[in-house]
Amino acid sequence: MDVSKEQKALKVFSIISLIFGIIALVFGVMMIVGGGVAAGNLNEIVSDTTATAEEVGQFSALFIITGLFTIFSAVTNIIDWILLKRVANDATKYKPAWVVTLVSVILSCLGMLSVLFTKNNSTQDIVNAIVSLALNGVIFYLVNKVKQSVLAAPAAE
Repeated sequence: MDVSKEQKALKVFSIISLIFGIIALVFGVMMIVGGGVAAGNLNEIVSDTTATAEEVGQFSALFIITGLFTIFSAVTNIIDWILLKRVANDATKYKPAWVVTLVSVILSCLGMLSVLFTKNNSTQDIVNAIVSLALNGVIFYLVNKVKQSVLAAPAAE
C-alpha cells in the first residue's frame, strides 16, 4: 500500500508530539525536584522571606502536583507519537490512534470551555486552548482520512 499524504503529515505530527513529550517530561521532573527542594529547605526559606511555613509548603505541594500532571501529559504525548508513527507506517493500524485522537479532541474542547467560562484568563491561556484544539483537530482529521481510505480500499485476497 502506498503512503498517503495524510500518513506523511502524521509522521511530521508524530515527531512534534515526541518533541513536546520530551520537553514536558523534562519540565515535569524539574517541577517535582523544585517542589521537593522547597519542601526540604522549608525552615531556611521561611527565615529568609516573609512567607509562612504553610505558604511555602502549599507552594511546594502545588509544584509537585503540577509536575506530576506535566509528566502525565508527557507520557500521553509519547503514546501519541507511538500510535501516530504506527499509522504513518501502516495505515491498517489506525484504530488505537483514532480512539486516542478522538479523546484528545474531546479533552481539548473541554479545555477550551474551561478557559472560556473561567474568569481572569490571560491571552496566553486562550491561545494555548485554541492551539491545542486546532492541533488535535488536525491530527484527528488526518487519522480519520487514513481510516476512511483503509475502509474504502478493496480487501486484498
